[in-house]
Amino acid sequence: MTAEAEKFASELFVSLDVTKENLQELYQDIGNELVGKGMVVSDYGEKLQQREANFPTGLVTNFGNVAIPHTDAKYVKKPFVYAIRLTDEVITKRMDQPEIEIPVKLLFVLGFTKSEYQLVLLTKMMQALNNESISNQFQQVDSPERFKEVLKEQL
Repeated sequence: MTAEAEKFASELFVSLDVTKENLQELYQDIGNELVGKGMVVSDYGEKLQQREANFPTGLVTNFGNVAIPHTDAKYVKKPFVYAIRLTDEVITKRMDQPEIEIPVKLLFVLGFTKSEYQLVLLTKMMQALNNESISNQFQQVDSPERFKEVLKEQL
């Protein structure tokens, strides 16, 4: 990870083979975990759900659907990327066509402390997710440590 990337992703978290019924449950659990780590404000999970309801982040890429949920920077204390790979797909709405629902198994929750980092981080993530080799690694690696290594290489 470059020194520049440290500014908008000083912490990387990875959870693989997570089972959740829906995104609301996932976002609440993520919020609780990140609050416990001192990364976000106490109502982060709720803010994540609200923003996703108003501005969905589901993306259709060449190599699978993904969601990149995030909140406004004011709800984040320390910058992070939290990658989650689910065991089963959950439904989210497309970023570019919010009326269309898509299934996703891979999510990258972005936490940035300055709004100007949002575009930089989203651009880096989109470049990685549109690369077949990298996308396949995200879908196939069998340990959080290896997933984190692949992610660091992209930031």
